[in-house]
Amino acid sequence: MNNTLRIVSIRYILPLLSVCVSAWLVWSLSSAQGNIVSSIMIYVTGFLFLVALIQPKPAFIILVFLCAYLDLIKRLMVFDQYFNYWDITLVLGAAPVVAVGIYLGLIIRVLLGQKITLLQIKLFLFVALMLLGIYAFKYASTKQIFGTIVYSANISVYIPLVVVMSLLLRSREEISSLIKTIFLIFLPVAFYAYWQFIFGLADFEREYILSGYTRTLGNYLVDERERCPSTLNSHHTLTVVMAFLVILGIAQYRKQVMLGVRSSSKRWTVLLMVIFLMGGFCSLSRSGWFIALIGVLLSFVFTEKKRTFMFYSAAIFSYGLIFLNADSLIIFIHYVESQLPAGTPLLRQIFGLSTYEDRLKGFVNLMNQSHLWTSFGYVQDVENSMQFQYDEKVHDTFSTILIYSGVTGLISVILIIVIGLFILHREVFRLKDKEPQIWAVAFLS
Repeated sequence: MNNTLRIVSIRYILPLLSVCVSAWLVWSLSSAQGNIVSSIMIYVTGFLFLVALIQPKPAFIILVFLCAYLDLIKRLMVFDQYFNYWDITLVLGAAPVVAVGIYLGLIIRVLLGQKITLLQIKLFLFVALMLLGIYAFKYASTKQIFGTIVYSANISVYIPLVVVMSLLLRSREEISSLIKTIFLIFLPVAFYAYWQFIFGLADFEREYILSGYTRTLGNYLVDERERCPSTLNSHHTLTVVMAFLVILGIAQYRKQVMLGVRSSSKRWTVLLMVIFLMGGFCSLSRSGWFIALIGVLLSFVFTEKKRTFMFYSAAIFSYGLIFLNADSLIIFIHYVESQLPAGTPLLRQIFGLSTYEDRLKGFVNLMNQSHLWTSFGYVQDVENSMQFQYDEKVHDTFSTILIYSGVTGLISVILIIVIGLFILHREVFRLKDKEPQIWAVAFLS
């Protein structure tokens, strides 16, 4: 009897149910009043949330894919005549919703008996403390409760993924498989960056920029030469993501050398690193170039305690020298920039040093304004109440924290960073097995 019911269900009931659901979706989408892309994403997001709730591990791969391509899907909304901020929210909200589904799925599994280690509990507490610090700084810098809630909700979705990965990935094979999958997901992102670098932005991308619904791409059309965001939300995001992938590629290559993998596999890894490196170059954003260079260097530095200590000592000493000699360095940057090639818009974007000059100007303003060095942050409108030597008030994270959270806030942030790095490095050095240490050093870099 049971077998007969199962056969009837498979042959008749399930196909009939699938047809009914498909017909309802077609009717619902055809009669929708809003943008067709956002209407489709509502159903896709709901389905993916259920997948994340039931199967968090595959859903994590889906989350990575969404983070890579949601901004491109968002720009496709211009093919429909009508869209607004709510439609954009519906599209971009897919990734946070899937992340929340993953969290809930893992919480259910832990409640049902999945083991959690003491290290994972410590990691969770550290992430929670870091999030509280970010919330406090955001409120101190804006004095807006609603804005702080919106900002906090956005970052709260992604930062806990640090803990989630330790719960999802239980073996070396799973980590290796995840890295390879990430490489495959972001390969088209790099290739699309090549296309944009050679042929420029597509017409629908320009139309989306002109719609006024973007802040990250708003200055693209007034720049001397269009920068490449690829499928991501900005050229800066593209260059940083490509830099991270280069660092992971280095780790993959080191692992292959250690395990004696055949030469053809190592050549494919090198090719991937070159592809991602060139994808970062196409963004024409130097921050990613710097991250890739430093990250690759740190992949070797962080393998020994002595080299790690020397790196942090040199970094702190260099930062102090730059801060104290900012005025002289601005003059030096002007001289260097005048000697660099600048005959075309491309060369000016590659060799322009204005972003570094802006940071130095912020240091000069801090040194010349003793009123900014308060205990708990400047409570008045800094921009209107003070005279700065340069228009660029501050242009780096630590200076911004000093202004809006004071010396107390800055010291607190530095202490959290120092304690966090100490714990992370200690755990990396405790790893005796070479392969997991290679991946741990890569992520830390």
